[in-house]
Amino acid sequence: MTLAEAAIALLILAVASTSALSLASAATKTARRASELREASRIADAVIAWHERLPFEDPTIPGGLGGESGETSPGPSTWDDLDDANGWTGPVPSWFDPSGRWTLAITVTWVSNADAASASGSDTGLKCVSVSVRVADRTVTTRRAVYARPRRRRARPRRGTAHIAALGFALLMITIALGALFVSRAVGRLGRDLRDASDAERRLRDGTAWAMLELENSTLDDGITRRTFAMTSTASSQTLRAASSVSPSSTFPAGSQPVRLTFQSTSGIGRRSATADANPVRRPFSALERPVAVAGAFGTSGSGSLSVVDGVGVVSTSRGAVPAGVVNLASFGSTLQASLQRRAALVRFPTAAEIAPLAATGTALNYDTISKLGSRILLSPRHTLPSGAYNARGVYVLDCANRTIDLEDMRVVGTLIVLNPGAGSRLRGGLVFEPAVLGYPALVVVGSIEIEPTTLLRENSGGDLNFNPSGLPYPYIGGATDADITDMYPSRFNASVIVTGSLQVNAAASFKGVCVGGDFGVAAGVSVARDPWIVSTPPDALCERLWTVDPSTVRRTFVE
Repeated sequence: MTLAEAAIALLILAVASTSALSLASAATKTARRASELREASRIADAVIAWHERLPFEDPTIPGGLGGESGETSPGPSTWDDLDDANGWTGPVPSWFDPSGRWTLAITVTWVSNADAASASGSDTGLKCVSVSVRVADRTVTTRRAVYARPRRRRARPRRGTAHIAALGFALLMITIALGALFVSRAVGRLGRDLRDASDAERRLRDGTAWAMLELENSTLDDGITRRTFAMTSTASSQTLRAASSVSPSSTFPAGSQPVRLTFQSTSGIGRRSATADANPVRRPFSALERPVAVAGAFGTSGSGSLSVVDGVGVVSTSRGAVPAGVVNLASFGSTLQASLQRRAALVRFPTAAEIAPLAATGTALNYDTISKLGSRILLSPRHTLPSGAYNARGVYVLDCANRTIDLEDMRVVGTLIVLNPGAGSRLRGGLVFEPAVLGYPALVVVGSIEIEPTTLLRENSGGDLNFNPSGLPYPYIGGATDADITDMYPSRFNASVIVTGSLQVNAAASFKGVCVGGDFGVAAGVSVARDPWIVSTPPDALCERLWTVDPSTVRRTFVE
């Protein structure tokens, strides 16, 4: 073969290879789009089917399109009529799409009686629900469904000969019906069977979603051997039930096994069944996932202000306006207003009983000894001042038994748990708190307390004390030690602060996560950042043990 022939052969091979790669890329893109369309169509059909069970309009507060007066619409679980979803955008609910990658856009409009495809600006008795499923700001598919307002028939009064005519017509119809009874029974039974099967399938689909949602709000420690969920359709008295066939374990994570769920629906002679698997999961209390979570009221006094560095805060008493004193609003993101309008009851706060297992792992501090000392306190996995037993995780428990405690100038490398503090209890002066174990909180108070930090913790202020001796660097991770007593440390709480009662902060302070079960008051500038470690690696005592349904295990069966 000559050099020219070899060059031509290489050119032909290059062109053929380029064409083959282009075809392969186009085929891959087409397959991906087809897969997205199938998944989006499934979600859209499920959302449309969801609307089928809702009344045409609110039975107590009929109105225009959208939520009625006094109602809010944080999500599908609160809609009580067809048009409550108008204008709603957001992620697809987890029971339709656990992946969280899809979003919904729902509009509800009046449509013309003459042409259901034409929108109308006034009440026509026809509502069109349009559901768009989107991914990455791109609409993949849209489904539309039109619903009509139910009409009532009015009985017309008949008098005189009209009564006789009606009676004669009724007798005639009865005669015809009796004559055709044996023929029509077979046809009627067939149609009834088909309707029963369709109704049973619809109830199975809707009821399964509700039962899965209710199960995911159930804890592993409820001690049940069999759990039954019931959902009654608003359109009939038929009830759908879903029951777990395996006893859920109260031990987590060792020994926890998936639970097989069986869903059954009956409508007349129509019967449908489905199965799915639920798996045990461990999740931190939702209040700990936010930089600021307050179950009671948030208030400011004097020059008090709250600066949230990142994330979204939740305050129960905020119902339409941002609380006074909250600054750095841009750092909350676009969901600040909606979040503050939601009741904190929707957020799970740890209780005193749930904190008890964490306190049980700690080392007890003597109240009389600590109270008498009052200041210059050092707690860590290797140091305890006043002297006492050490705790390898730095967890120390001070039970005040409803007596007042007033502590000043402290460095805590670990978790200080204060139980039952009396009225007027407070922490003040130089306060340096950081966890010995990432994911653990810095301070836990079962009760109420005041915090009044100064700017610095000084080693040579009053009773001289080295706060970073050998084996205890500052900061605890990546810091250094020394033998002098001339250092100064900025006051800060470098992990979450959890208070089951009320918390009052009377001086400038820096926190990393604040979770308050009662009221939260600030009288100075308070800055709060999110604690990512308590979300990713929390101690077991600060976690909910829940069930989550695996959508890939859902299987439907037809029961004759």
